[in-house]
Amino acid sequence: MHNSNTYKNEKRSRRSAFLLLHSFVLIVLSISLDAQSKSEEPRKPVKWHSMEKSVGVVPEIDFLNGGMGMQLCRAKFIYGTQRSIAGSGYYLGFQYNSDQRVSMASFGFWTGMFKRNKGAQIGARAVYFIKDNESGFALRPEIGIGFVKAQFNYGYNIKVAKTEYATATHTLTLSAYFGFSGGRARFF
Repeated sequence: MHNSNTYKNEKRSRRSAFLLLHSFVLIVLSISLDAQSKSEEPRKPVKWHSMEKSVGVVPEIDFLNGGMGMQLCRAKFIYGTQRSIAGSGYYLGFQYNSDQRVSMASFGFWTGMFKRNKGAQIGARAVYFIKDNESGFALRPEIGIGFVKAQFNYGYNIKVAKTEYATATHTLTLSAYFGFSGGRARFF
C-alpha cells in the first residue's frame, strides 16, 4: 500500500513539473511574440555601451518547499541600445528548507538576456544537503523568467548520491539581486 501511494505521488509530481515547465515555455514565447509584434520597423543591431560589475546578495524564497536562503553573488551586467541588458554571475549560498528540515549549501552560476527589462535566464548549481547526521549531493539545472535583477526560477534536483531521506525534486524560487559593491563603466 505504501508503494502504491509513493508511485501516485511521484506520478503527480512529474505531471505538476511538466505542466509548470509547459506554462513557463508558453509565457516566454508570448513575451517574445509580443515584443516582435510591437516593432514593425526594421530592427537595428544592439550596440553595447556600458558594463556594471558588482558584488551583491541574493535573498531567495522557495515556494514549493518552504525554503529560504541567501547567496553572495558576483555579477556582471552589460547595457545596450534598445534597452537590452545581458547579465551573468556566480554565487555561493546557504538555504534552509523548513518543510523537510534540511540545510543546503550551494555553488552555482547563471546567465540571462533581457529586453525592455523583461527576459529569461538559465543557470545551474551544485547543492550539498545536510539533515541530522546524513548528507547528500545534487545538481540543479534552473530556468527562469523575470526582470534584470529579480527572477522567478524553476529548478530540478538531480540526486548524485542515494540518501535515506527524501529531498525535494522540484523547486520554484523567487530571488532578487541587491548589489552593494562595484560600479558601472562605459565602453569606448
